[in-house]
Amino acid sequence: MANRLLVLDHGKVVQFDHPREIYRRPVNPRVAALGGVANLVTPAQLGMEGNGQVMLRPENIRFTDSGEPWEVISSGFGGRHTEYVIRKNTTELIVHSAAQLRAGSFTAITIDPSDLHPL
Repeated sequence: MANRLLVLDHGKVVQFDHPREIYRRPVNPRVAALGGVANLVTPAQLGMEGNGQVMLRPENIRFTDSGEPWEVISSGFGGRHTEYVIRKNTTELIVHSAAQLRAGSFTAITIDPSDLHPL
């Protein structure tokens, strides 16, 4: 991996930064997708204050015992983690976790607001 990456979109430079920064702080949803799975939601969908769309990586969502319930829709083994799809109302999130949950069960989540990146 290079020390710095240049991201082009239709021939225009959209981001030039360290790989870690491109992963954590992409400039738009297309760049976010280059780094892999990204949840693109509004803070309101997460029960938080704020406007506009934000990106949240699956590994930054933690399961917890207290809070609003999210339904586990599916799970798939991914080696070091299991990839879960969870849903509350019409919002679906992808979560990477070592937890052992079954489809149809309910869980709460916690998110550090500093892990939300505005797009």
